[in-house]
Amino acid sequence: IRSRENEMQDDRGNPYPADTALPPPRDEAAALAATGGDAELAQELLTALLRGLPADLERLAASAKAEDWGTLKEIAHRMRGGTSYCAVPALDTALQDLERAVKAGDVPRIVSGVETVEVEADRLQRWLGQ
Repeated sequence: IRSRENEMQDDRGNPYPADTALPPPRDEAAALAATGGDAELAQELLTALLRGLPADLERLAASAKAEDWGTLKEIAHRMRGGTSYCAVPALDTALQDLERAVKAGDVPRIVSGVETVEVEADRLQRWLGQ
């Protein structure tokens, strides 16, 4: 994240208010707790999430472009299943916000929500060194 005066921006130039603390890309302790302390299982779940991420992001973007809100909501909901078990709070929160925007029928929030999901997915991958 780059800082410009009082505004923080992600790598795509999307602003974050300076007083906003971003959640970590991954919470290792929560990932272990979600798998009953099984580090190998936690890593397998994260690997599966990361492997499917590019296709999921493409489907999200395509659904948004087609204004297919039902499919968009289904994809976001399914992705949240993985993000919650993998303990990736920033991406999970972005997906939850996107689901809420779709439920509310708020198109500007949906568009911005898809972008936020993409930003957080990218941030997670960079944080993990991928």
